[in-house]
Amino acid sequence: MQAELIEVYKLKAKSLLSTYNKKRNFEKTDEPQGTVTKELTEKKLRNFVVQKHDATRLHYDFRLESEDGVLKSWAVPKGPSMNPKIKRLAVMVEDHPFDYLHFEGTIPKGNYGAGTVIVWDTGSYSSKDHILNQIDQGKVTVELYGNKLKGLFKLIKTKKENQWLLFKAQDKFASEDDLTLISPESVLSSKTNSDMESEPEAILGSRLKVSGKSNSVSEKAISDENNSDNLFPKIKPMLAHPFEKAFDNKEWVFEIKWDGVRALVFKKEREIKIQSRNGNDITKQYPEIVTAAKLSLRGYRSAILDGEIVVLNGDGIPDFHTHQHRMHVQSAQEIMALSVEHPSTYYVFDILYKDDQSVEGLGYLERRELISSILKTNDTVKISEYIEEKGTDILASSKELKLEGIVAKHKKSIYREGIRSRDWLKIKNTKTQDCVIIGYTEGLGSRIQHLAPWF
Repeated sequence: MQAELIEVYKLKAKSLLSTYNKKRNFEKTDEPQGTVTKELTEKKLRNFVVQKHDATRLHYDFRLESEDGVLKSWAVPKGPSMNPKIKRLAVMVEDHPFDYLHFEGTIPKGNYGAGTVIVWDTGSYSSKDHILNQIDQGKVTVELYGNKLKGLFKLIKTKKENQWLLFKAQDKFASEDDLTLISPESVLSSKTNSDMESEPEAILGSRLKVSGKSNSVSEKAISDENNSDNLFPKIKPMLAHPFEKAFDNKEWVFEIKWDGVRALVFKKEREIKIQSRNGNDITKQYPEIVTAAKLSLRGYRSAILDGEIVVLNGDGIPDFHTHQHRMHVQSAQEIMALSVEHPSTYYVFDILYKDDQSVEGLGYLERRELISSILKTNDTVKISEYIEEKGTDILASSKELKLEGIVAKHKKSIYREGIRSRDWLKIKNTKTQDCVIIGYTEGLGSRIQHLAPWF
């Protein structure tokens, strides 16, 4: 971005925030002051937030970070919809400072906008043209990479002053689910507006400062929410024993062996944690699973699930190469973008605890029935299917689909944490052997040049 243009944007932003500042007494409200603190640069991803504001009337504030360093804002009375058939009224309001991005708190009575504010959703967005240009033209198209809102959204200006229409474009993320009803809580604190209202002293002053290098999801929220050993103890999953050949047996069931990342999903109250096979916290790598798991386990105070995280290709086959890239990304903005570009799926195949009660002592089929009874599946959280008795046919079918193999499980097997049990058997289509090179014989003649580079 040219230096002259940056200075123009900064001057414009200061002027734009004057309206915001005039409406607020910052000695009485914990909202951030309207100052230009954001470094203005050209970038592919910018931030967005949807704040649920329970003021005189409940509404949702939809805000997009713009090139001039402020948050362009629209008040959406009924909130965003994932259904392309539904158009929501969106009234353009005064610009807000960038530091408002992760504001949560209680605005005291007697102040402008008095009431509770939560971050209902936040993330990154991309667009083909500058937001400022699109607003001037009265047509805004953005792709959202949020915790709840994903895919293309459009804002169209109407003939009435400051009135726009917000609606979802038709894409793979379109849905008839009303997220404002089934997921009313904050993505940062997991609190609802009612929680904020009942705990004003604890919440007041809890604003999360956002730096110039802010991630689209608060790092503080990630740290507070997902690193509590007391809330989420480390558990080692049960492992399968290698086995050479498929077999048929009425006492066994057979499942697909997913080529992904083994993971335990913990739910405690409104909190979700994802733990790897080695006990590492990998929650922040899969924000789409966190959101989906909250919906899937809605109505249950606590649970621990066992399953596999995979990234599927266009044919519905696990793509581990693409998945590997997601596993090592640390930038919260990039994680959000990848969760939309290459979304993961969590296939659940076992349950260890339900409402703080261990179910590990139940037989495998009993535990599977329990999963089916409590888990509300969706596009992200699914139940891994099994077939009884026909192990030979299942392995052959998995080979045709170019899958890794199958897992055989005894119907009455109990769950044994951290144990590699012969009650579970993994049978692969491709046989491998781990070897250690302890020596080699140097080739003669032309073989010297062929072999030497490898050693």
